[in-house]
Amino acid sequence: MSYHPSIVETLAEELVDVRAAQARLKAREAELREALLSLAAPAHGRVQIPTRAGVVQIETRAERRFDARRLPDGVRNDPRYRVAKDATYVRVLPAGGGKSSPVQRDDFDVIDRF
Repeated sequence: MSYHPSIVETLAEELVDVRAAQARLKAREAELREALLSLAAPAHGRVQIPTRAGVVQIETRAERRFDARRLPDGVRNDPRYRVAKDATYVRVLPAGGGKSSPVQRDDFDVIDRF
């Protein structure tokens, strides 16, 4: 293990704690969202539910999206239509190199350079 000044270790420990808390909050958010959708989601249109802190809005609408999978292979696989960008990743890995972690596997930041 490489040596890091104590401030770096302290920041890293806090990052691990924050990510674990985010994972718990994300799971609770999913539960609440599912409950609200099952009880109040309109077939089409919008429902607004006022709360003390704001308004929860549930909206169902048709959307049009671009589906690149429908392009011919010659276009999809042509390197002229690809771009490369540098990205910096900040990941939180379990201690001891174990495979289980309270942090979700997809829980990381991507910092794009534009």
